[in-house]
Amino acid sequence: MALSPEANRYRIFSVITALVMGVVSMVLIGIYKEYQQDWAIVLLFIISGFLLYLRAKLWKTIWKG
Repeated sequence: MALSPEANRYRIFSVITALVMGVVSMVLIGIYKEYQQDWAIVLLFIISGFLLYLRAKLWKTIWKG
């Protein structure tokens, strides 16, 4: 079954956001472990929440009509 262009765009965006979150998580957790900076964990939650919001917004846009 062929996917619509919107669904393909969502899949690509999902993969990209997962890769970005993986890299950002590793960097921020590394900063936290090395320097004991609490802002790194706070920033991790903010960025992950924002990316989840973008994914949900794109999902809503795709399946709206």
